[in-house]
Amino acid sequence: MENTWADAIPPMQLRTGEAHVWQTRTDFAPAHMDYLTHALTEKERDKAGRFRFESDRRRYIIAHGFLRTLLGAYAQTSPEQLIFDAGPYGKPYLLPQSGSCAQNNVRVFFNLSYSHEMILLAVTLDGEVGADVEFMRPIADIDVIAQHFFSQEEQANLVSLPEEQKVAAFYTCWSRKEAVIKAVGLGLAMPLDSFTVSLQADTPRHTVCVFANGAPQSWWNIYALPPVQDYALALAMQSSNITIKCFIWKSI
Repeated sequence: MENTWADAIPPMQLRTGEAHVWQTRTDFAPAHMDYLTHALTEKERDKAGRFRFESDRRRYIIAHGFLRTLLGAYAQTSPEQLIFDAGPYGKPYLLPQSGSCAQNNVRVFFNLSYSHEMILLAVTLDGEVGADVEFMRPIADIDVIAQHFFSQEEQANLVSLPEEQKVAAFYTCWSRKEAVIKAVGLGLAMPLDSFTVSLQADTPRHTVCVFANGAPQSWWNIYALPPVQDYALALAMQSSNITIKCFIWKSI
């Protein structure tokens, strides 16, 4: 994986053995908002209209318009024609009758995450994927929060760091744990302390084991993504041999 984000216009050719990770921001001009709103279904537009705050409404439209626009490009169909369903714990997935997915008997896996002004989307053909982005706000009582959510090893690693390094390490840990939980698809039913991740942001890839009732349940690979100032990012997949390509959306 190159340590950069490349400006790109979808569709990109997605091959087996690859994961494409896209980022965009929420500072769109009004004309672009209209474009993204049009990509939504009527049900999604109704949901957007029910948000109390304009900032939340805007973020929802951009995130889900971005999702539909990019997945529509990969599936070679119009964004509003994509059909989604959700697993038992709420993880969305694309139904196989959507566009070229049906024609080529191919399943596209994806995961969406957004925080503050950044939206992240991972797309692959190689099985379940989890992506997470976290805006690194200043946070008080880091050690106390870690005691509630981190494994004992993660807590010890965090406590051992100088104070000026703790915020970045905390969010690195949190984003990697969220990426794994999203890949597994169990949501809040999966305890954050049931596995241990590296707190070192420059670790390019490491493998973690998820435990259930004290026994190993599954293994996941966590990939570091090219750095973005003020954000922590992570990607989780079961495959240990993935080529990751990172793009900044420049389609409109």
